[in-house]
Amino acid sequence: VNNVSVNQTDNLFLYHDYKGYEDAWRKHHTSSIARDIWIYNKKERKTRKLSSFKGENREPVFSPDEQDVYYLSEQSGDFNIWKMSLQHPDTTIQITFHAKNPVRSLSIAVDGTLCYSFDGEIIHANKAARTKASLAKKLAK
Repeated sequence: VNNVSVNQTDNLFLYHDYKGYEDAWRKHHTSSIARDIWIYNKKERKTRKLSSFKGENREPVFSPDEQDVYYLSEQSGDFNIWKMSLQHPDTTIQITFHAKNPVRSLSIAVDGTLCYSFDGEIIHANKAARTKASLAKKLAK
């Protein structure tokens, strides 16, 4: 269990698994030990796999309303931020569109502002700035 995110009532635990050794900095990894996103419900004592992409999925965090999960995935080729609904985890939405270098170290504030590292920079994006165009414009400054 790595990168645990706990909801406000301390009942739900998001995490990515660790099936075997793989260098955390390696990119474009697909194998039986690629990391997946899981959720554990303490009250029900049940664990459920949320991610379905066969490559790397990492660093899950709850949205402020705890209905969605933001996480890092290589679904688009490079690590970017993705979003899935807890009710429908098979429906994913790409949030960032960076290329060549991976997004790392995802966190979220109570107001929904995402913070992460990319290409040696620390980037934060509030809800209004989460579009491909506005993130690209912000990065160009």
